[in-house]
Amino acid sequence: MALTTLSDDLDVIQKLDDEPNDVGGMSAEELKAKFDEAPNAIKQYINDLLIPGIEAWFSELDQAKASREELVDLALGETPEAIRAAKVEFTADDWTLQEDAGHYVLRVPQTQHNRANDAFGYQLRDSCRANSWQVVGTEVAYDEDTADIVLTSANAYDGVIVFFGV
Repeated sequence: MALTTLSDDLDVIQKLDDEPNDVGGMSAEELKAKFDEAPNAIKQYINDLLIPGIEAWFSELDQAKASREELVDLALGETPEAIRAAKVEFTADDWTLQEDAGHYVLRVPQTQHNRANDAFGYQLRDSCRANSWQVVGTEVAYDEDTADIVLTSANAYDGVIVFFGV
């Protein structure tokens, strides 16, 4: 969502004559009012546009977060067993270093992920930093021989993976 920008001309004083009381014939009250124009325009922008825009933006974020949480609750809650999500938490100690290949492997057995085949989605998170470079560099694959889901990464890290689908 884009916030409305302040587009009012705030160069009110700059545009006055060098001697506004003499040349322009302005009264003292009119001159005082000119000095208040720009600050009042800023105050009106903040109160009437900026704050409501920010509040609307936060409201949209809260609604999106609630919708996302409702989807996770639905997936983890009362859904058919075949499509129920499974959440698996792991630590850096759970990874195995494959020295010959130079990377770490984490095997999630079928008893934990409950997927029947490779037709699944997932959300992977690093416990230390949400969506860090470690997560981006992690490969997730289904091993048809063992029915394990295999995570491969250059580093071992603490995290959680949530599986969706059959």
